[in-house]
Amino acid sequence: MFLGLSYPLAVYLVFRCFQIPVPAVGVLAMGLPVAVSLGLGTVFALSLRPGRISLIGRLARAQRGMTRLPSTAEAYCRRVTALWCAFFVGNAAIAA
Repeated sequence: MFLGLSYPLAVYLVFRCFQIPVPAVGVLAMGLPVAVSLGLGTVFALSLRPGRISLIGRLARAQRGMTRLPSTAEAYCRRVTALWCAFFVGNAAIAA
């Protein structure tokens, strides 16, 4: 919720303040969830490149205050990161 208003109403009010035509508001409001999901999926996917620490692995290290995780935990974190990538792609497909 944005200032206690529903998301579509908040988007409508913001774009009306900047005098953007109303049909464009609908297109942007529908495209925003897709863009956010694809953006987050990309961030998670880029952390899966070879030689990189997965995003979930980084979060696990930070939470435990460790510089290295056991190899089994690293593999698990990579799989969980891949699952989050799949979730965000699926979420974008549903939102489109």
